[in-house]
Amino acid sequence: NNSKGENQVSWNWYIYDKETNLERKGKDIGHTFKESGIYPIAMEVKNKYGCSDTVVKYIEVDIDYTMYVPNAFTPNGDDLNEIFLPVIRGTRFYTLQVFNRWGQLIFSSSDPAKGWDGTYNGKDSPQGSYVWKIKLSTNKGEEKISSGNVLLTR
Repeated sequence: NNSKGENQVSWNWYIYDKETNLERKGKDIGHTFKESGIYPIAMEVKNKYGCSDTVVKYIEVDIDYTMYVPNAFTPNGDDLNEIFLPVIRGTRFYTLQVFNRWGQLIFSSSDPAKGWDGTYNGKDSPQGSYVWKIKLSTNKGEEKISSGNVLLTR
């Protein structure tokens, strides 16, 4: 707010995101955008005499890079926690690899929606600890390589 004067009495914000057009009142507000994009934000300030001033600015919202990798899963047929599936956001390229204790690659996927079901060559893999490795590129072009262990229990 760059409006001058001590007699300001109302502040109206107009936020246009991809889902709704919002109107908020208050001197300071917050808003969370659910998708990336360029959004117009308008602010109208009024003083006690009814005079108003309006400004429109555009903000660019980038997708934040986030990664959550579970440390265990239970592919036992109870429909709970059946698949080892890291949760990845804000990436351009992604590869998940899973290795057994001898370093043999037993699962690989470049689809963030496809996880490992605990099998290898159509057969159940034994319970135990497996090594995962994720290579990805964020939306900002940063290359990331992460690895860790996941416990398969039945």
